[in-house]
Amino acid sequence: GPDRMYPDTDSPPISIDDDKLDAIRSGLPSDVIDRIQKMESWDIPKDTYAFILSRNLFPLLEKIISDFDEDPVFVGTLIGHNLKFIVGQSKGNPQFHSELIYDIFTYIREKKLEKNIIKRILPVIFEHPNMDFDSILTTIGYKKVSKKNILSHVKDLRDKFNDIRISKESDAEVLWVMGQLSPLACGNMNLSELEQTIRDGSGGNS
Repeated sequence: GPDRMYPDTDSPPISIDDDKLDAIRSGLPSDVIDRIQKMESWDIPKDTYAFILSRNLFPLLEKIISDFDEDPVFVGTLIGHNLKFIVGQSKGNPQFHSELIYDIFTYIREKKLEKNIIKRILPVIFEHPNMDFDSILTTIGYKKVSKKNILSHVKDLRDKFNDIRISKESDAEVLWVMGQLSPLACGNMNLSELEQTIRDGSGGNS
């Protein structure tokens, strides 16, 4: 009958040429092992792999790295650490889709913002995927400030820390000054450069 579950021996076999098979293969995602090896070659932390692979976020990861010539470790940890944490802590919005992360990278490139601000944008866009990025910057309190302006505060903050110092740890001053300036520097200046400036004891007023 028509509902039989064994192979149909009455119909001739259908031939599929190699070109068609190759076309089908080319449309399939790469094997998981290939993706893991690629992330290993990029030095992306291994504790990000499970989330990236289980959510099928590797194509997005690869696209961002390729299209923006972005640091793989930054993108991998953004998705595998930051996004994972946000997903675990928030109910989110069913309209959120992962391609919005690509849109964030596009936006900050157009606005010439430092990429560290992405980590502040991501939780907001996760909850409010229809909010435009300009409004998100207002929501998180971002203000455009020059690097010179930011660095001009370093000396005064170092002096203030020495007046109120309560810790003898060698890095206490650097961490405290970074804490004071990070909100201002976020989106405006590379935080590693800011930290190095503080360690060097230089700033706009020195």
